[in-house]
Amino acid sequence: KSLNLEYWQSMKQFFEDNGTFLKHQKPAPQHWTSFAIGKSNFSMAAISSIRDNFIRVEFIIGTVNAKELFKILKTKYEEESKLALGENIIWDELPDKKVSLVSIRKDVNVSDKSDWGSQHLWIKDNLEAFDKFFRPKIKSLS
Repeated sequence: KSLNLEYWQSMKQFFEDNGTFLKHQKPAPQHWTSFAIGKSNFSMAAISSIRDNFIRVEFIIGTVNAKELFKILKTKYEEESKLALGENIIWDELPDKKVSLVSIRKDVNVSDKSDWGSQHLWIKDNLEAFDKFFRPKIKSLS
């Protein structure tokens, strides 16, 4: 948990040093950190898995009708998302969960502090791209 806290503190500093429109929450000793995307019940998150050696960026639909909204977004925008965000984007309805999400992941050694700068850059670039892609699309949802 202390490495998680240090990771997010380092990333917050990286964001401040390199400039971004993203609003970083206060770092906490957990494997994720959240970002607002302009509409309640929708958010983004960055995940760092020390155990499984990957980082991930997620767009999360967490509303009562998450499955319905997920299907609408997926039907309309899945192909476009592959062009805008990368072929390895994953649309995951998570049928057994309350939320659905869209994510992209990269295998890295999260424990390697010398690589944190490039990991934080990857997270920043992908969070910004997710925000620019999804923000206007969710505003049009009722």
